[in-house]
Amino acid sequence: MDYITDQTFEGLTIEHLATAEYENCVFQSCQLNGADLSNFTFVDCEFIGCDLSSIRSKKTSFRDAYFRDCKLMGIHFEDCKP
Repeated sequence: MDYITDQTFEGLTIEHLATAEYENCVFQSCQLNGADLSNFTFVDCEFIGCDLSSIRSKKTSFRDAYFRDCKLMGIHFEDCKP
């Protein structure tokens, strides 16, 4: 799995998001609704104005992730890694 750190992603769609471990990254105005983010890891990441509706989150890690003005409907956080 790739390791991506200290990057800012703006206007990203799922077609352009690599399965990876993201650390200290900022995701701004990204359209990830319905994306399969299973097995992704987000550490100290910030999501600003993103649409994450109905993402699949099986074994996804959100550690110290921050969500501001995001659409988070239909996410099954119980499927994420604790």
